[in-house]
Amino acid sequence: MAQDGKMTVPERILSDAKLEAERAVSAAQTSAEAKLAEAKKEADELIRLSSERARKEAEEIVSRRTTLAQVESRKIALSRKKAAIESVYVRTGEKLAALKEKDYLSLIEKLLLKYAEKGETVDVSLKAPVSAEQVRSLKVVKEKALKVEKTAEISGGLIIRNDKFDKDLSFDSLLSSLKDGDENEIAKKLFG
Repeated sequence: MAQDGKMTVPERILSDAKLEAERAVSAAQTSAEAKLAEAKKEADELIRLSSERARKEAEEIVSRRTTLAQVESRKIALSRKKAAIESVYVRTGEKLAALKEKDYLSLIEKLLLKYAEKGETVDVSLKAPVSAEQVRSLKVVKEKALKVEKTAEISGGLIIRNDKFDKDLSFDSLLSSLKDGDENEIAKKLFG
């Protein structure tokens, strides 16, 4: 500094340069802080969006897996219900096969009353616990002039034959017909 307390030109240039440098540093620092704040804001937004996307994807995965588990559960339940219904038919078939002579004749008589026509041939199962003679002694056989044989190789029951077609009244056929028509009703009774 000059003796009179005033700055010399070089001192003034240095002072002005120092002030300008301080302003530039300050402006750079402010700009850097603003850019840092903006970058932090963008990073926070990216994190939020990524978190939201990850949460949605996780929810979708859980939803898909839940749906698959429900479908699998329904398949298993349906399979068990089908097995239960099938067991009804199996037990019914076993009961039919185990019919005693009197009950077997009664069933044959009912089948003949409903399905036989005059002059047809009745072929009783070889596995039947009744003889052809016992079937011939039924009132319906005499009334409808039915011919009786015992040669049918079927699970049980009988076959009614005429010139045009056969009526399959074997136990397997009767149970199959019941399945086709009554399966829904049986399911309702079993499962509500």
